[in-house]
Amino acid sequence: MVKAQEKTIDIFEPRDHQMETIAGHNLQKNLIMRFVQKGEIPHAMLFHGPVGIGKKSFAYAVAKYINCTGQKGKAGCQCNSCHKIGHEIYLDLTVLKPEDFARVIKIEKIRKLQDSAYMTPTEATKKCALFFDAERMSLGAANSLLNILEEPPPHLLLILTTTNPHNLLPTIRSRCMSFRFFPLPTRDLKTWLHETIKIEEPLAEVAAILSEGRPGPALEMVQGNFFKRREEMIKELALFERHGFAAIFRVSEKIFAGSGTLGSSLHDLLVWHRDLLVNRLAPDNLSLLVNRDLASEIETHASRFSTPGLFEAYRAILDKQPLAQRMITPQLALLVLLNEIGSSLKKS
Repeated sequence: MVKAQEKTIDIFEPRDHQMETIAGHNLQKNLIMRFVQKGEIPHAMLFHGPVGIGKKSFAYAVAKYINCTGQKGKAGCQCNSCHKIGHEIYLDLTVLKPEDFARVIKIEKIRKLQDSAYMTPTEATKKCALFFDAERMSLGAANSLLNILEEPPPHLLLILTTTNPHNLLPTIRSRCMSFRFFPLPTRDLKTWLHETIKIEEPLAEVAAILSEGRPGPALEMVQGNFFKRREEMIKELALFERHGFAAIFRVSEKIFAGSGTLGSSLHDLLVWHRDLLVNRLAPDNLSLLVNRDLASEIETHASRFSTPGLFEAYRAILDKQPLAQRMITPQLALLVLLNEIGSSLKKS
């Protein structure tokens, strides 16, 4: 198993980033830099795209770029502004995100922002307010934000990030300049992981493929226990294959414990069974595999099941992906799913 090399620049957290260290999104970078150079920065921006695509990192990088007093946008800049923004101790930076069990941005937070929004910056060129997961604002919070957006102070920049802009009030969307973030090409993400994050090339390639072009999940893989949990998942699925439904409770518990979230469990199961199906349909085309580093193991496992059975199992897992966004007991969801997978794979 390849391991991550020691990196020269620590940019595993969104707030560590500068424009130079952001993976891809060159169009968005160029637009922002042009706005800053011309002094025509929009009063509100909406960053939207898939989970892990880099919206939060980009928001911090923009706040730094606008207020930087050193090497503007460069990796490792530790001017007073960039340092404080990176540690969230900048007097003119406000970060709002969902809190508490309800996972919402509360109206009290927006009212506090309202109280300070029209005061001139203490040390910044522009005050910055970053709204992460902005779709999680309560209705009262959203309406309070509208009061600021309707009469925005010239010294304040609002940046909202969301995976689903249509869950925001249309009146909020219409008052923000929209920036859509797309997954990166696998080659570009691999190059970024290898050259910027200093990850060994084989590991960078696997992470780029498995993360589906999203830098966030790719970073989690190279610094976390993804490969260990994938190995454990495969072992548990083999146990389920041997012992059937007698092992279903253990297998569901182990898979969830390994990933930590229902979303990760469902994603890992989907990718694995997708590769098994691909192997049956195109056994000689290894480039189609996501887990291509496990090609021989995939071939061994796939040979035990019929193509219709694998297809039905894959469809069952695909249909369950939305469960990751719902308030549901993860172990129960996995029990139901494993029951469907087991029934599907028995088909000839």
